[in-house]
This record gives sequence, structure tokens and C-alpha cells, in this order.
Amino acid sequence: AKHFAVHSGPEAERHEFNAEASAKDIEETYLPAFRALVEEAHVESVMGAYNLVNGEPACASPFLMGKLREWGFDGYFTSDCWAIRDFHTTHCITATAPESAAMALKAGCDMNCGNTYLHILAALEKGLVTEEDIRRACVHVLRTRIRLGQLDRTEFDDIPYTAVSTEEHKAASLECALRSAVLLENDGILPLSDSIGTIAVIGPNADSRDALTGNYNGTADQYITFLEGIRERFSGRILYSQGCHLYKDRCQGLAQPGDLYSEALAAAENSDVVIACVGLDATLEGEEGDTGNEFSSGDKPDLRLPESQRILLEKLSALGKPLVI
Repeated sequence: AKHFAVHSGPEAERHEFNAEASAKDIEETYLPAFRALVEEAHVESVMGAYNLVNGEPACASPFLMGKLREWGFDGYFTSDCWAIRDFHTTHCITATAPESAAMALKAGCDMNCGNTYLHILAALEKGLVTEEDIRRACVHVLRTRIRLGQLDRTEFDDIPYTAVSTEEHKAASLECALRSAVLLENDGILPLSDSIGTIAVIGPNADSRDALTGNYNGTADQYITFLEGIRERFSGRILYSQGCHLYKDRCQGLAQPGDLYSEALAAAENSDVVIACVGLDATLEGEEGDTGNEFSSGDKPDLRLPESQRILLEKLSALGKPLVI
């Protein structure tokens, strides 16, 4: 259950934001969902938020930790990633990493996503925590691992690495991709004929591996971009142009705005069909650090494509060529 609690203020300010809420608002608005998860769903783990709550860091809040105990929570508490580091770097409620680690551990934060708990030994040597504080946190974390059977042998222990990414698995992955695709409209262009002459593949996501992954994703042994897949599928002539930047008005820093529009249009004019690969990727709308299209840290004023891509689509549409988007 996350993020506990009153998460998280303005997204771009969550590492230094102090959420000020009345006792009534906290009890009636922010805590009921967490209470239900603990008392009714018996959630095994709770993750703290980055922000302060009425001046207390969410990952070391006596008030919030007390609520968990009051509800009978018997799982483990973990910080959000790097949240404990914020204690001394942005919230400035401690002066050093050992002090931050000690504050969180003693309050009841059993696990640290990040590296601040590497300073626990220094905190112990300084007398900021006790061995019992460390033991308590270890018991909570190991108890969950035991409940999950992670310390027991399982049917998966003997699966060899050769069983990873087999042809059977790849076929299943392809089937999932085919079944999950949504065709919003088709004016008779699709499916493309095997005998089609020249295909223009255009757009910032046409040959992008970033477009195939997400903000939180695993690592595949192979990525096949739209361009690569089309080249593999069709034997005819394939023309490619990036067309535009994902969100900027030019692809090359010293170029004029719209530096690749003419290239894209030339490819389209000399093709029988145009495939425009547009959209976003995790660099645009992931968690924090987001850029482009007049938005910041996950907040966008509208659901439109970035302007550079809208202009590209308008120019391609004006040609009157069969267009797949």
C-alpha cells in the first residue's frame, strides 16, 4: 500500500513539500483507504511517501507509524526510493546520512529503498540506534520473506536459464501483442498487401527502443522496433525518416525548426503507403524529470501529441497518400 500518507504535493516538489492537513482531514480523507488495506485486506507492506506530513517525514512519522500499530499492521514498512536521503538533503530535518538512517529505523521504517541504510552501522557506532532497533527491522522483513516462501525450495529453483526467452515464450508474447492491439478505424488500408511496392515508415517512434519500454520495465533479450519489424515482414522497398523530434521543434540543435519535415515528405511522396509512428515514451511521461509539451513531472495541460508530431501528421495527411497511424 502506497504512498503513506497525504502523498505527495506538487509532483515536482514532493522531495521538499510539507503536506499540512488538519486532523479531521487526515482521518476522514487520507487514512481510511490505508486503514481498510491493513484491517480488511491484511496488506503485507506499506511504503512511505517522500513528503513531510505536518512537519514529520512520512517515512519516519511517529503519528503515521502509530496509526499502523493501532490498526494491527504486522507486515514491514519500506521507504519510497531515496526518501530517507531527503531527510538531510532537501527536508533538512537531519544533518547527516547516519542521522537520517537512525531517525527512520527507530520510527519503524524497516527497509530503505536507496542506500541511506548503508549508514546504519555508523549510526550504531554513534549510539543513534541500538542492535535491538536493527533486529526488529530484520525480523519484520524476514517474516515477510518466510511467509512468501522465499527461503524454501520451490518448483522454480531448477528451471535452467535456457528456459528463458524460448521460441514458445516468444510466440506467446507475440500472441499477447496481437490480441492487445486496438484498431480504432480502418478505411480499407489494412491489412497491407504483401505485394505492396514502397512503404514509408516515418516518425520519432519508428526506430525507437524507448517507445517499446516504460518508466518501470524489465529488460528483453531483443527489441524489434516498428521499422525493423516492417523491414522483416515486407520484401518491398522501405523508406525511413525520423520526421521530427519526439517533442522539440527540431532534431539537430543547430538546425532550423522542422529540419526533417522535407525529408519525411519526400519519403512519403515516393511511397505507396505511409506508416506514421507517433506517440510518447517514458522520457516524456515517466515519474519525475519529465520534459516536453509544456508539462513538468507528469502534469500535462491536455492529451494531445506534442506539437512537432501534430505538424508532421498534418503535413503527411495533406499528401493524400494511404496513411496508417
